[in-house]
Amino acid sequence: MVDGGERLQCHTVKIQKSSGRESHLEVVLIQGKTVKSEDCSSHWGHEVTRLRRIQYGPFKLEDLPSGAWREIPIEDVRKSLRL
Repeated sequence: MVDGGERLQCHTVKIQKSSGRESHLEVVLIQGKTVKSEDCSSHWGHEVTRLRRIQYGPFKLEDLPSGAWREIPIEDVRKSLRL
């Protein structure tokens, strides 16, 4: 799919749950653009009612509440990014 000259690409899409009423998908994007994920869904005729980021690069968000943040120790960053 092309949006405003930018080619949007999903790394993977997995169906977590599917019924006649709704589907739950796990979408892995190369570039984490929330709006782009919604655009892709609407392009195929699906309404996005909930979108949740579960990982940011190598860092899993796990039980971090929505809107919260936590500091990542510099050594963890270096290990994860192999710096």
